[in-house]
Amino acid sequence: MVPADKVEEINKFLDDVDADLTENKDAYVEKTDSDSYFRATLAVTALKHYVELNTGADYNRFRDDCMREIVKKVLEFEENEHGSELMLACHNGHMTKNQSSNYTFLGKDLYDELGSRSEE
Repeated sequence: MVPADKVEEINKFLDDVDADLTENKDAYVEKTDSDSYFRATLAVTALKHYVELNTGADYNRFRDDCMREIVKKVLEFEENEHGSELMLACHNGHMTKNQSSNYTFLGKDLYDELGSRSEE
């Protein structure tokens, strides 16, 4: 768990890192490459999700929302930068296209937003 008295400090730090990455993107990409830069931005996003997830968010819904956001970012990056697709490996409970009475699962969210991309 993230200590409640540290949440604001951690969020400010992550916002500062995110702003620095954005403002200095060209320099970071020049020193490394676009893949490394992208992974750094994903790490910041994942850490922001972790902090929020551990501060009282609706765990199941928020977790699947976070996964959906990350998947969409990775898919967009892979399509734009490498002309490639993405294969997901996760628990089948997350990938179901079904909806429970409590919340919608990652698979249904992705299917509703992106449709089927599998070759038939």
